[in-house]
Amino acid sequence: MSRAVSRDQIRVHVFARDSDLRDWLLDELALMSPFGSIEARAVDTLEHAAQPALLLVGLDQMTRADVEQLRELICRHLLVVGIGSPQRLHVPLDLQVVLDTKLTSKQLKRAVRDLAARGA
Repeated sequence: MSRAVSRDQIRVHVFARDSDLRDWLLDELALMSPFGSIEARAVDTLEHAAQPALLLVGLDQMTRADVEQLRELICRHLLVVGIGSPQRLHVPLDLQVVLDTKLTSKQLKRAVRDLAARGA
């Protein structure tokens, strides 16, 4: 059952083909939001990620189709945090923030809060 998103909530979608990364990101987002200020959910395809305030994307295992969909979302001014190496994609992407796959909880928290404030 889906809850309505309040005005103060930040809707975050997580797309990562690496299940360990996806699960870690969702767990971290849940810890960052003990009072429900962040509504986080995993999406299986980037087609389902068109409406969040913020998108977290694992870059390292993306397919060509994923990259094209991501480029379209970026063109629509969706705020995106890329996690991994965008150089491996061989396609320039205008990501707001790129974090290493060995990111810390603190780095993730800072990126999410900074971009959420920018998108508000």
